Amino acid sequence: MSLAKPHSFPWAVSLQYKGGHDCGGVIIDQWNILTAAHCLDYANDLVNYLARIGAHNRSSSGQLIPIAKLIIHPYYDESRSTNDIGIIRLATPIIYTNEIQPICLVDNVRKKRNITIC
Repeated sequence: MSLAKPHSFPWAVSLQYKGGHDCGGVIIDQWNILTAAHCLDYANDLVNYLARIGAHNRSSSGQLIPIAKLIIHPYYDESRSTNDIGIIRLATPIIYTNEIQPICLVDNVRKKRNITIC
């Protein structure tokens, strides 16, 4: 196993509870992070739940941004792990840099010879 080069995944986010890494997520725009719904257990304690963005090391550097709101898929079923998706709305916007960028999302998908082209 090899280590990733620093900042080779500029959309990666460390979701941290009380100063420690809890889950991962990806930047989808300046205000929102996409993550798994099972990572969003802290709705009653948002003051201790933060997003660390732009850090190669999960415990230092980067932007540390407070979380304003957790949005869980309405049909998330914890017992079956279905619809395990959620969005984190940040309290302040992300400042983009060379090391901090949103993940690339598909605008249009078309099928050609059983190959999905994005």
